[in-house]
Amino acid sequence: MDRENSGTLSKNGYKREGSKQPDAQGSATLTCPHCQQSESWIIAGWLRQGGSGRFTSMLFKTKATAEREKADYLAKKHGDTVNDYHKRTGDAQGASYDRPGTPPETTPAIDAMTDDLIPF
Repeated sequence: MDRENSGTLSKNGYKREGSKQPDAQGSATLTCPHCQQSESWIIAGWLRQGGSGRFTSMLFKTKATAEREKADYLAKKHGDTVNDYHKRTGDAQGASYDRPGTPPETTPAIDAMTDDLIPF
């Protein structure tokens, strides 16, 4: 993504029929107007039917949050702690979890997730 405060959303070519995966996926780069820091975001969209017609419900997560949730999910799937998972797989992201006093963010709902619910 080259342009600040813009993004793309495309049809999810990997969605399986009947799954809860998003109908569309994308990304955006947003810049804070106050501090001028840019951050990458992941976007997911689901086509819905409501009382007033069709609409798209959307989910926005920072790329860093999405990567942490994915690491948490994969660690739990393999019965590891997040640090053990990263050490076992050789993934350098695990180093960020080793800082004293900085536990990884977790999402309680992640325990109930399955492969087809992860929007990345």
